[in-house]
Amino acid sequence: MPNFSGHWFTTFGPMELTQERDRVRGTYLFQQTSCTIEGSIREGKLHFAYHEPAVEGEGWFELVRYGRFEGQWRSKGTSAWSSWTGQREFEGVWESSFGLLRLAQEPDRIIGFYEGAGPCCLEGPLKQNRVAFSYREPRSQGEGYFDLAPDATSFSGEWRAAGAQQWAPWKGRRLIAMPGLVWLVVIEAHWQRSYFEKEYAFGHMLREFFMRLPNVKVRQRFFDDEAGLERWCRDLMYLPEPVAVVFAGHGTTEVFTACGKPVDTGRLLDSLRYADNRKDKASCGISNDSSLEILNGANIPRPQENMSAVSLKLACFASMREWKL
Repeated sequence: MPNFSGHWFTTFGPMELTQERDRVRGTYLFQQTSCTIEGSIREGKLHFAYHEPAVEGEGWFELVRYGRFEGQWRSKGTSAWSSWTGQREFEGVWESSFGLLRLAQEPDRIIGFYEGAGPCCLEGPLKQNRVAFSYREPRSQGEGYFDLAPDATSFSGEWRAAGAQQWAPWKGRRLIAMPGLVWLVVIEAHWQRSYFEKEYAFGHMLREFFMRLPNVKVRQRFFDDEAGLERWCRDLMYLPEPVAVVFAGHGTTEVFTACGKPVDTGRLLDSLRYADNRKDKASCGISNDSSLEILNGANIPRPQENMSAVSLKLACFASMREWKL
């Protein structure tokens, strides 16, 4: 039976849950107001009712791993569902001594990712509130430990390279997601092939369209090769808020290419494995070039749909599907 007990950082504020067998009770702080939540576990999910001063409703949570739950909620009398997610203990995005750090937690183990001179990772066993890890970087490796603060908003620790005697500090501060904020990230190839072609970027068009929404932040990044594409995919997991991603590039519905070379879509999806903040992706086709049609194809599993309360439809080009943010 899944265990939901603990202190959570959720979409609607900090939440404290206690569990006795299959019954779960707790409170969460939404807009400085204490609200209650209560329910039971059925078929692996926590089905609950929540009560706020002006509204009440229902929902469900499901553990995707020990440190993270995903779920949905709706207020009483409505049919539309919205997303509600939470993280506890080491799970989450941290601003650390060596840049942004993404930690994923299982009951007795931590996996982490950060960027140095390329992709870096750490992994180690968890005992109480300390993780003792080994880290690997493109040009070095070593060991270290993190101690989680009692309120789980920061950690302190040390590290040292393999063969070194001296320890150095490594500290971190939790990044809290801004309620209601959604990122729209456009990762695209350069379209111009000569000076005779005028400037064009798909992301410029989307920025102009979505910048009118105060809760949407648009970011546009370009790639020249498969390594650059993977790098921007990895960076998605360092954003604490939900992200809608658009890939725009060259190819066909069978092959997505970078600089004329086929992209390994398996590796691409692997780089997105811990980007739990991804929303359901839109795909678009431009002229004879295709973008995410391949990743959305029947042979590649799509991420679970995770819609927010904000919805907007955009029709652009004959082959673009319905968009929602």
